[in-house]
This record gives sequence, structure tokens and C-alpha cells, in this order.
Amino acid sequence: MFKKVKEPFSSALSETSDPRLLVASSNLIELVESSATGASYAAAIGVGEGGAVLAHYSLPGVRLLYYSLELFYEGHPEMGGHRFLRIKAAERELFPQVAAVIIQDEERARRLWRDMGCAYQPEKVLTFPTSYLGPADYLRSDLLRTRLPEMGDRKILLQWGSTSKARRTDELLRASRACPPDLAMVFHGRIGSDCADELPKAQCWISKPDLPREAVVDLVASSDIGIIFYQENNENDGIIAHASGQLSLFLKCGVPVIVDNKPSLKLLVDTYGCGVVVDGADEVFQAAHTILSDYDSYSEGALACFEAEHNLESHFQSLMEFMQAPSSQDEAHIGVGTS
Repeated sequence: MFKKVKEPFSSALSETSDPRLLVASSNLIELVESSATGASYAAAIGVGEGGAVLAHYSLPGVRLLYYSLELFYEGHPEMGGHRFLRIKAAERELFPQVAAVIIQDEERARRLWRDMGCAYQPEKVLTFPTSYLGPADYLRSDLLRTRLPEMGDRKILLQWGSTSKARRTDELLRASRACPPDLAMVFHGRIGSDCADELPKAQCWISKPDLPREAVVDLVASSDIGIIFYQENNENDGIIAHASGQLSLFLKCGVPVIVDNKPSLKLLVDTYGCGVVVDGADEVFQAAHTILSDYDSYSEGALACFEAEHNLESHFQSLMEFMQAPSSQDEAHIGVGTS
């Protein structure tokens, strides 16, 4: 067993220390080990690189499924430092032993394999989009109009979730100064401090992030058009068509979307007619009027896109078939490790 140190998440671990201490505290590691004592597992699911490291070293000999949510590859502009590289080294060491990778789509899978320095193995890929349970269903609610009655009968353009430069909210706030009187640009969430300078001149509405989690469907269903923008500087946000919960929920409710011009998003829009692609925030209002001129068609495209690309039913089936396949373990417990 690896030598343990007292300080969790230490960046000063020696090269012979337990790699799990890069992603978890000693207390959590001990809890996982005690929970696993005497149990037999068919598989361990490690969520993210941290979960994979924790599961791999805590349950040796158990089939490891790596559940990839984010692509934090070496060279990512927001990642770096000694601890990141140590975790990356541990991730690459265990990766050839992974039985399967649960990931949003093939393009993201190929990028992950490149980061691991391994030849791509499609037989190990279980695609599983970031999405919501259930089939597509055209839904509408009055939640936002009730919360913000001063909008009147304007058509609502909504950005929700992360509202920061990472989602180009600053650009959208600037663009809102020219918002036409028949449209309302609404941001649901706490505006990031990196966008605060744009707020005083913005012509928009802010919906406070005080709704219960179960109200998110009503929130999205109360908009007319969704806005999906991601930053331009990294591949995690570039290969986003099946990795955006915000996008999938708009589509599930039949809400057409305006997306920025990323190849993965453009392919969805061009294939299903579920929205309009723009090159920048200053094109959002023209795109909104294009959608509103043939709204039913774009809404039907959104529902069709969700059913074909984001409905989880078939992906659950593939995952269950893998889990039920014969293994060296007799029991069918599934262990889950997260960072």
C-alpha cells in the first residue's frame, strides 16, 4: 500500500505517496476502504479523473469504468501546476486498465484518448450525453413572466446556469444594449464578477438564482428561445454538443436555440433545424427574429434533436448490457468513486 501523509490534497507529496491523496482526503480514503471491506463488486465507476484514481487504487482488481464529464487535458488553458500534472500522470497510468469509458460522444472520446497517449479503442466507449431523463415533450410555463412581470409580452431569450465570461455573458450583456422592444434578454443566475462592469448599461432582466432545483424545467419552459454560448479557448467547451445540460433541456422542452459558431453545435442545428448559428452576440436579435418567423418548425426541430441525440434511454440500455456482461466477480455491486 502507498505511504499516506496527513495533509489532504497536498501539492508537496513525494513521488512514492498514495496518488489518491492528490484527489481525496485521508478520511475519505479510509471511508472508501472500510466500505469496500468484505464486499464484492462487479465494477467501480470513477467520476472524472479524481474519481477514477480513487476507485482504481481503492478497489484493485475490480473492473473500472471511467465516467468522463470534463476534458481537462494537458495544455488546457485553465489547467496546470504540479498537482494537476501529478493527477494527470496517475490518470494516464491507470487508463490502459480501464474496462470502459462513459463519455458524451465519440469526438470527446477521441480527444480523451489522445490526452492519455493511447490508440483509440472504440470498443471501450459507452456514449452517454449530459442530459435529462425522459422523452422530449413540448412544454411551456409562465414562471419567468410571473417573476418578471415588467417584461410584458416580449419574447424571452434566456441564458441560464453559468453566467460568466466562460459562457460569454459579458458579450451578451453588451449586445443587450441594442435589444429590440419586442424581445427580452433574461439571465438566470448570479452574474459573474468578471461580467459586472457590463451590467449598468445592459438592457436585460436578471432572474435571481433562488429557485428550487425541481423548478429548472419550468424555468426553461418559460422561455421562447435559449442562448447557448461557450468560450472559445479550449476543446472542452468546443466539443460541447452532447456535453451541455443547458442545451439538452432547451431541446427537451421544444425551445429553439441560438448557438455560437462551434462545429459540434453547428452540426446539430444544421441537421435538425433546431435553431440558428451566430458568429457573435451582436447577431443574437436577428437570429431570434428568424426563429420567431417560423417558430413551430424550429420547435419541432428541437424536439427531434433531443430524441435523436440526447434521449438517455438507448444509452442506459448499452450501459446496463455492459454491466450485466460476465466478469470475474460473482456479485453485482457497483462502486462509485468521485473526486
